[in-house]
Amino acid sequence: GIGMTEEYLSSIFEPFVQEEGGYSRRFEGNGLGLALVKKYCDLNNVRIRIESEKNVGSKFILVFPGVLE
Repeated sequence: GIGMTEEYLSSIFEPFVQEEGGYSRRFEGNGLGLALVKKYCDLNNVRIRIESEKNVGSKFILVFPGVLE
């Protein structure tokens, strides 16, 4: 990803939520992708770790049960 602000990280898994809203945003999408990933991970006992810096990038790390970190 393109990176997110610290304030936005608390809401990234909510359906239809995007940091850059309105008609002038630069990236497409409807805001469902991360909500679906979170639901799948919750159902399968998978943890999600996020490392993000605005305008630099984001890294999503999935930690599966039984896998050493």
